[in-house]
This record gives sequence, C-alpha cells and structure tokens, in this order.
Amino acid sequence: MHGVKRVILTEELRLEKKKRDREKVEIFKTLATRVENIKEKDENVKNLKELLLTLNEQLVMNPDLTTSYNLRRSTILKLKFSNEDWDKELNFTTILLTKSPKSYPIWQHRCWILSQLNSVIYYEKELKLTFKLLAMDKRNFHGWSYRRDILDILYAKLDSKNMDALYSKEWEFLTEMINSDISNYSAWHQRRTLLLYYIGSKENKTPKQNHISIKQLLEEEADYLYQAIFTDAEDQSVWNYLKWFITDSKISSIFTNEENKEILDKYISAMNEINEDEFEFNGKWNKYCSLLLIYIKDNLRKERVDIVKSVLLESLVKSDPLRKNRYLELLDKI
Repeated sequence: MHGVKRVILTEELRLEKKKRDREKVEIFKTLATRVENIKEKDENVKNLKELLLTLNEQLVMNPDLTTSYNLRRSTILKLKFSNEDWDKELNFTTILLTKSPKSYPIWQHRCWILSQLNSVIYYEKELKLTFKLLAMDKRNFHGWSYRRDILDILYAKLDSKNMDALYSKEWEFLTEMINSDISNYSAWHQRRTLLLYYIGSKENKTPKQNHISIKQLLEEEADYLYQAIFTDAEDQSVWNYLKWFITDSKISSIFTNEENKEILDKYISAMNEINEDEFEFNGKWNKYCSLLLIYIKDNLRKERVDIVKSVLLESLVKSDPLRKNRYLELLDKI
C-alpha cells in the first residue's frame, strides 16, 4: 500500500517478531497497571510527576493513545507547569512527531499545549517546526493543517506590519514547496487561501516586496500557472488549482471581460498544445486537458466552436479507460 512493498518474513523471523511483540505487550500491561496504581494514590506533586513519567513511557510505545493524553493534560494542569515545563512538554511531543508525524492525538495535544500559552515566540517556533516536518514529508496534511492554525492565531496576535512580513514569507515558502514538488496539493491549497486573503485585503496588500498591485499579482500568478501545466501535465493538483483560478468570481472581478477572455484563451491554446504533443508521443490526448476543455466549453466559452465536446469525450475513452462507460454515456446524450 502507498508504494511500500510488503516484506515476506521467514519462519524464523516471524517467530522472532512474535516474541518481541509479546514482550512489548507485557511491558505495556505493566505500564497500564502502574498508571492505575498511581491514580489511586494521593494527588501530591511526587505522585503526579511519577504519573507523568509513566505516561511518557506509554506514549513512546504507542503515541496514539487518546486516553493517555487526556490523563496527561489533567495531570499537567494539577502540576501548574512553569515555562520551562511547557518547553519540555513541547520537546516531548516533537520527539513523538518524528516517530509518528501523522498521529492525530499528538497534533491535538500539541495544539492544547499552545492554547495554554500566550507568547508569540512559541507560535513562531511552531512555524519553524512545521517547516522542518514538511521538508521531511511535503504531503503531511497534519503539518499543513497545524501550520494554518498557527497562522490564524498569529493573525490575531501580531500587528499589521509583522503580519504582512509573515504572510510574505509564507508566500515565498509555498512557492518554494511547489517548485520542489509541483504535485504538493496541500501547498496549492494553502496558496489559494493566501491569494484570497490578498484579494480581499482593503489595503491592496500583496506578498511581493516591490509593492505590486493585486492585479499585477494575479497576472504573475496566471503566468506561474501557465508554466506549471507544462512542467507536469499529468499532475492533478495543478489542474485543480487552475480550474479554481479561472472560475473564481473574486479573481475575475479584478480583470476586465476582455482581459479574462485573453487569459482563458491563452490556457486553451496551452491545453491544445499539450494534447497535440501527447498525441504525437503516445497516441492519446491528456485527460486533464480534455476534461477542463469540456468544462470550459460547457460553462465559460460556449461560443468556441473549435472546442468540440464529442471529440474530447471520445479521446477520454482512450486516455481514461477506467471511466470509459461514463464518457460513452455522455456521448449518447449529445
């Protein structure tokens, strides 16, 4: 699954693994019993700290134990953590994240930690952490979601000048992530969110240092997308972003009707060119180009007689055989 080959164990290795698993189960049972025993004791500082250390061992073995995090949180509140203690707790979850970066309970616990703190410094450190984690796994949607949460919190805490600088860095970060991996759907999604923020800004803000206008920013984005579809015409994420870009009413409102028409015509020409190149290479048209051209014909440019829906559907029967019957059904309706 997900490109990871299944390892076939020999009988000897299978028995060894089974033995190790039994040992882990026994250790975990011992820890669970110790937790219950400590819970029955008086809630003094010594016992609470012992409980926290035992929960440490539990979570290192299994970082997905929601009940252990719940108990941990109530224990922390009773201990009344200092700043140094909170730092240690953040470091502990960092260790867990390096082992299990896609664990929901870890991210939830980390969010809870930050909710107990009221220092911008912590949030800025968290942005740096997500940068490191996303460098390890660009498609870790937990990391992307967490990063958006932090930016939302900072938006409420920072003044306008510092927020502008932070969003400008975020735009550069997203461009860097997409340039290194164009199929990074989460980066494209975050880029769309940030672009809408700039479009809706009453101060006509943009992430560029040379203070270009919103219209100039969108023109640059249109060119960026034009290059992107030629970079990897088989990647779905860039086509999803392009479809949004040419249909969003907030974007189209920035341009005149004639300018919108010119931008769309340029993309149509590009898709025709990609189809021609791919047909010459493998005898098939690009399915994403065909699908988007059909959408454009149906919804945006009905007057384009050169976009023939039936021909495009026939091409999809070849280029997308898994959905062959769907395309044949649509052909019958024409």
